[in-house]
Amino acid sequence: MVQFTVTDRVIDSKTLKFLPRHDDRPASATESAPLPPQSPERGSNGDSVTLSDDAKALMEQAKATARGQFTLTTGELETRIPGFDSRKFTPAYKNAEQDYMERMRAYNTERETFFEEKLGMKVGLIGGAAFGVLDRLAAHQGILKPPVPDALLEAGWSDPFEADKDSPTGVLGIGIPGTDRSLTITFDRTASIPPDAKLKLAGLTQDGSDNGPLLGRIRTGALGKLTNWDAAAGNTVHAVTDGTKGPNAKVLATISSHGMDDEARQHALSLLGVLRNFMEAP
Repeated sequence: MVQFTVTDRVIDSKTLKFLPRHDDRPASATESAPLPPQSPERGSNGDSVTLSDDAKALMEQAKATARGQFTLTTGELETRIPGFDSRKFTPAYKNAEQDYMERMRAYNTERETFFEEKLGMKVGLIGGAAFGVLDRLAAHQGILKPPVPDALLEAGWSDPFEADKDSPTGVLGIGIPGTDRSLTITFDRTASIPPDAKLKLAGLTQDGSDNGPLLGRIRTGALGKLTNWDAAAGNTVHAVTDGTKGPNAKVLATISSHGMDDEARQHALSLLGVLRNFMEAP
């Protein structure tokens, strides 16, 4: 029962009525038989707890921290707490981090607005090399990703997505605003398809498809592990190739379509033609 004190009277938070004064209430069993004081190293059930010296020191430090009193140096904290980095707890670092996060939010909003307004698509999933592809495409349109501040770099900060830019494969999920229809494009930057090659769309899971050997090869390759093959959910899968027939075709991407087969046939090739220009760093 939570109680609120008003002058010297107490209100029951459930009934909102004044309780009798303490002097007027009969003593309860708890009040008449107070619990004996517990040892600092005993639990509520009387179990003995043995703490190491380091554990005791950290508990005392936690209490001091809550009171705004710091008794351990940052060097001691780094020694006692795995992963603690004092460089990331300075005012300069915190200010730079906050400023950078605000700039990144503005950048992502501007980039997403461009994709939706100019390309008619809403990017809902990004993975692997797709981070670099979208950043380079946005930069080509004058939408520049903010640089990481020196204060963060000097403290060992790193962009968690930076390494993914050089991944051989990438995933890009695209939705049509206002619908549940979507395309998931999985691409391979190592496909070695000449820039002037005419891309072709080959059905893989559709009824009547004669691309069984190509399907088998893709399933066991790098793209197969990332492609959404869930036919039970209504997905169909196409391959984007260099136009060569049979299992030896060079495959740039797979496209998993959920209710967007027409868009996959009509627009995916032109979209991948654009994205292919930004798959390699300048």
